[in-house]
Amino acid sequence: MRLTHFGGTALPTAGESDNAFDLVGRNALVVLRDGAFDQDGQPQVAQPFEITKSFKVKGATIDATVRTLAQLAYAGRRILKAVDRDGTTYYQTFAKVTKVTRPLTVEMQRYQEVAMTFLVDYPFWMATADEPHYFDNGDLLDGTWNLDGNYTSQSITSVPKAFTITQAGSAAARRGVIVFHPAAASSIVNPIIKNLTTNEQIMYVGTVAAGEYLTLDLLSKSTKIGWVTNAYSSMAKLPANQMDWLTLAVGANSIQVDASAIAGTIAFEWRWSKHFV
Repeated sequence: MRLTHFGGTALPTAGESDNAFDLVGRNALVVLRDGAFDQDGQPQVAQPFEITKSFKVKGATIDATVRTLAQLAYAGRRILKAVDRDGTTYYQTFAKVTKVTRPLTVEMQRYQEVAMTFLVDYPFWMATADEPHYFDNGDLLDGTWNLDGNYTSQSITSVPKAFTITQAGSAAARRGVIVFHPAAASSIVNPIIKNLTTNEQIMYVGTVAAGEYLTLDLLSKSTKIGWVTNAYSSMAKLPANQMDWLTLAVGANSIQVDASAIAGTIAFEWRWSKHFV
């Protein structure tokens, strides 16, 4: 992959080179007398990483272009975009510019060498359209990230309800939202979502009444009822031996929805973004 855009700014391509897209796992070992104890247990925890893109700025407006690029160091967290060798497959993640280097060289009258370093705090790439856009079905969700059109919709009238989700990325998907929406004269009490493939589950403690929307944001680890009233006063409950919220493994995931009680028809939706490394 090569970096192409930061926010809405296209990065120059003349003389470009990107350093390695590092994959860095966290070392959470506690040294013991013989060996060590891994505080992360079985999961591998990915670390943030840096990418540096070097290029040359040419043309009649070298100084103005370089100043515009340098100002990106104060732009804050933006979408960083890259493209595969095929020139058509794009990926995105989040990053900040942490360093802009502008060395003086003997060729400075013809071009300016620039190196920009990006700090990627969420160490995964998500496949998306060429530009991010809003997804909105009219009343359920509205966010600033395109979740690839990857979603499953289920109509639940009895529990347990079993189905399969296939996640076609190359890394476990941690970004996504789950929505429960009971129809008229319907409700669900203490809904539980289980991923039998990863041996993970999450339970919302409480009742979702007719017409309400319960949204579980898997990345921010938050729950919400409707548009205004958050559900933090209730809770999303995990098993004692589970360290994180739900993920989708690469490939087929066996999903099961259960509850303490259910009445009528419940609309269930899970949207996710494919993750890549």
